[in-house]
Amino acid sequence: MSATASTPSTTTSTPGAVPHRTVPPLGGFNATLLRLEVRRMLRNRRTVVFSVVMPVLFFLIFGTGKSYSNQNAGHGNVAAFVMLSMALYGAMLSTTGGGWWPSSAARAGAASYGSRR
Repeated sequence: MSATASTPSTTTSTPGAVPHRTVPPLGGFNATLLRLEVRRMLRNRRTVVFSVVMPVLFFLIFGTGKSYSNQNAGHGNVAAFVMLSMALYGAMLSTTGGGWWPSSAARAGAASYGSRR
């Protein structure tokens, strides 16, 4: 058995120096992954209805054609506020509700995630 002694490092660095890091092309955006995720989400009808169709219908019902649509709200009007709120609702629902089926299928003991009972 041989004993090895560790010696402290003698390299010096400039205080406040940041190591060089290369940025991937397009900032790490992967078009293939985006295409796969969009296809996966569009296959699930429930996701499409709740994240795309419902916000559009809510905007048409509550944001347009009403007497309060043209009233000021901050730096815009009520219709713009409702439109942004519905877009945020759809985006939040899409990001948080995307993975419920594979996890529930795995808990139920399904052989593959693609087969529904």
